Order: sequence, then C-alpha cells, then structure tokens
Amino acid sequence: MEIGATKSVQERLKTTKIDEIKGASLVFCWDTHLTKIKGRNVLFIVNASN
Repeated sequence: MEIGATKSVQERLKTTKIDEIKGASLVFCWDTHLTKIKGRNVLFIVNASN
C-alpha cells in the first residue's frame, strides 16, 4: 500500500522524508490532504484509482 501525503499532512506529521514506491497498482495507492473546515482539521483520504 502506498499513501501520498501533501505538504500540509507532512508538516502535521513533522516529517519531510517519505519513501517513494514505484510501480504500485493504483488500487493500493491513497492520497491524503489536511485542511480546515469550520475551524476543525479535516483529513481527506482518497483512493488514487477513483
């Protein structure tokens, strides 16, 4: 499984080094993004094959 993290997620996790995996099937790849909605932190997780 591969999880892609945007810069805002990386900052929240306090990490900048995330290993990259080449050739993973899109079914097993997920993209994440952290944003604020109505003053609350919201984490979006979306499957890359959609």
